[in-house]
Amino acid sequence: MAVTTFVNRAEVWLANSSFRSSFQLPEHFHPSLFLKWFPGHMAKGLRVMQSLVRKCDCVLEIHDSRIPFSGRNPKFKETLSGRPSVLLLNKVDLISGINQKDILRRFEANGIRAVFVDSKAQYSHTIKKVVPAVLDAIKDAEYEGSYLRKNPDAPYTLMVCGLPNTGKSSLINALRRTHIKKGKGTRVGKLPGMTTSIQERILVNDEPKMYMLDTPGVVAPYVPTAEVGMKLALTGCFKDHLVGEDLIADYILFLLNKNGNFEYVKKFGLENPTDNIDFVLRHIATTLNSTVSGGVPDYLKASIHLLSRFRRGELGRFLLDK
Repeated sequence: MAVTTFVNRAEVWLANSSFRSSFQLPEHFHPSLFLKWFPGHMAKGLRVMQSLVRKCDCVLEIHDSRIPFSGRNPKFKETLSGRPSVLLLNKVDLISGINQKDILRRFEANGIRAVFVDSKAQYSHTIKKVVPAVLDAIKDAEYEGSYLRKNPDAPYTLMVCGLPNTGKSSLINALRRTHIKKGKGTRVGKLPGMTTSIQERILVNDEPKMYMLDTPGVVAPYVPTAEVGMKLALTGCFKDHLVGEDLIADYILFLLNKNGNFEYVKKFGLENPTDNIDFVLRHIATTLNSTVSGGVPDYLKASIHLLSRFRRGELGRFLLDK
């Protein structure tokens, strides 16, 4: 009864209200500002990856399932070409299952082998799809004559690449848990840029023997539009404070309202949907009993709280690309 009442109230409110039709960045904010965080280890990592790819049998590009088409680094295709590749769309638990078949069909139509995975689940059936996809990619490349392994009996070497915070290290550890029953083989962290150098070969599969090279997250050399930049910021590809936690929180509110997803109203105890991020953050800060000097609501803490709940999927599963 409570849920029905909430939905009806939201629908009535929506029928008499309007939300923003587009998201406006501050006047001083240009898409190029998204790239002001580009540590030297990224450029160096890309050069080393290019030199090592000749020793690899397959390249695994890890990307966020919520933005399957946006923000992929074109430099990966340029510098890591010449080897079979598989696109692994990670964090599949954060999007709706009804979107997955359409996304895979689109990639297949463009000659891209893609697999949805969830590297954070302790035991996920999706991880078991990775090794067969790798073997199929190599077999197809050999059949087409685009790649031939020099020693068919040698262990496989795979290279994993992707944007920051897409779960490359988590994937390696998930493969180890699934196939060799071992613990962590590489460090995992919540902040983008945890892996800052090319790692040693890490065993991820016993039969056949497969080793993997972890690499630093590397963002694209440019962000084509502000919309793409905000999607990348929302999924954690940049450090939040460089874009602004309050700005990312406002973008979340814009997306939720635009898509008719009013889960936040119930989660945060609001009366109705709203397009006013200041009101939402003030309400969250008050609920958290969080203030700064002078008793002013702590908007930063409220923004971080909103971001965290969205990124954990608590405000609904969300596909950012349409």
